[in-house]
Formats: sequence, structure tokens, C-alpha cells
Amino acid sequence: MKIKMLSIMVAMLFLPLVAVALPSDAQLEKPNWGVGDYWVYSGSYSGTASMAFENSTLQSNIDSTVSLRVDVKDIEVKNIDGSYMGCYITGVTSSISGDYTYKFGNQPPLHGRFEFSVNGTSWF
Repeated sequence: MKIKMLSIMVAMLFLPLVAVALPSDAQLEKPNWGVGDYWVYSGSYSGTASMAFENSTLQSNIDSTVSLRVDVKDIEVKNIDGSYMGCYITGVTSSISGDYTYKFGNQPPLHGRFEFSVNGTSWF
């Protein structure tokens, strides 16, 4: 039961983040970026969710701070499916941290703090 509850809590924590990360169907214009350009995004996210089970309810609350920085590192030509295309190489630095509370039925609430950092390289 603890593993099932833990997996549900993890899913509830990350579902809002997945929705933000999914691409939209909108068409984008080709950007005109240069090496050294960068963008910084930051904000906060607060969410509450509940799930009813047979005789108990799981309630979750999350308050978090999110930051993202994208730096244009280089531009290179890549062969993609037989066509040569200019690609921007970007460095990505991001973090999310915050507090959570989970309450399941009459059990004592579970409180904690989380912090994740994700860094890497993306090609656009």
C-alpha cells in the first residue's frame, strides 16, 4: 500500500510539469538568434489536487518556484532526413524547488521539500 501511495504522490507532483513541457500545435517562425543570446524565465506554481479511493481521499498541495535559462552556444548545419538545416545549439539550465503536503484519509500528513536541477544541451 505504501508503494502504491508513493507512486500516486510522485505522479501528482509531476503531472503539472509534463503539461507545461508538452509542445503546442502552433506554427513557429524561424528565430533569428545569435551566439550569446539568452532568455531567463522564472515564476511560481501552486497546485492542489485530490483523489477519492474506496473509503479515503488523497489530498496534495504543492508550492514551488521554477527557473529556466536558455543560452545560445553555437549554430551548426545538420543533415536531417536528407535536408541541410541550420540548428541552434543551446545550453539549458533549469530548477524547480518547493514544498509539498500529502494527506491520505485519517493518516498524519506527510510534509516535505523537493529540489530538482536539470541542465543540458538542446538543438533547435
